[in-house]
Amino acid sequence: ALVTVLYLGAVSAIFGYFILNYLLSKMEVSRTSVFLNLATVISIFAGVVFRNEDFYWFNAVGVIMILLGVWGTNRFDKPIERRAHEHPAHTAKHLTEGR
Repeated sequence: ALVTVLYLGAVSAIFGYFILNYLLSKMEVSRTSVFLNLATVISIFAGVVFRNEDFYWFNAVGVIMILLGVWGTNRFDKPIERRAHEHPAHTAKHLTEGR
């Protein structure tokens, strides 16, 4: 039981933040922060696997909603460069020209 607690508490948290730092080096902060919601999904599955907790229908609904939210945010969000290019009011050059 102690090994399970150490794994779920320390190792998974440390590993998760290493992954987060890696993702921050590869993508925008706004898109990366959405992946923090996956910690709940991992916790549910770790509880089922390591602690023999029951997996109920509402756990499945929650996991599906989280996965759809992470996927939808990263799939349908436009990169910052395109948004700034499409809307000149968002660029620094446009803001300084009005002075």
